[in-house]
Amino acid sequence: MIALRHQIDRLLNALSPYSLFSRRPVFSFMPSFHQCPQCHSNLKVLKTRRRRVATMSLGDITAYEKHLSCSPCRQIYTSEVLDKIVPKRCTFAYDVLVHVGKSLFLRHRNSREVCEELAERNIKISPRECRLSGQEVYRFPGPGPSQCSPRIREFMQAK
Repeated sequence: MIALRHQIDRLLNALSPYSLFSRRPVFSFMPSFHQCPQCHSNLKVLKTRRRRVATMSLGDITAYEKHLSCSPCRQIYTSEVLDKIVPKRCTFAYDVLVHVGKSLFLRHRNSREVCEELAERNIKISPRECRLSGQEVYRFPGPGPSQCSPRIREFMQAK
């Protein structure tokens, strides 16, 4: 019975979307506009940056991000879509950071267990990166202490 369960798990893992790609998928990101919003002149490609991004839905992907610039204004524009998926100068998407934070702090997993969970989803992360990503969750905007204190007081009085 155990051997049958092992075979079924192996087949399901082979059919998962995380193992469908033999190579890391490539996506291109650029700003949605081609004219400067301030002076309405045409934007030019300043540089294209290759970036490794890890998401829960696709696993590891390669993102090519085009930076456009306006010569008269000296403004640089980047992709709004990529900024919504992954924080600047970060490899792991918001959904991965939230998963790591929840696993570490709510489900009381250690970093090695979280790394193994993510490896099943084709996301390669070291235990050290896992700990740092868990700490990164605290930087997300959310209700501050003054907004949470009435709810905390109510919760403590109910106990």
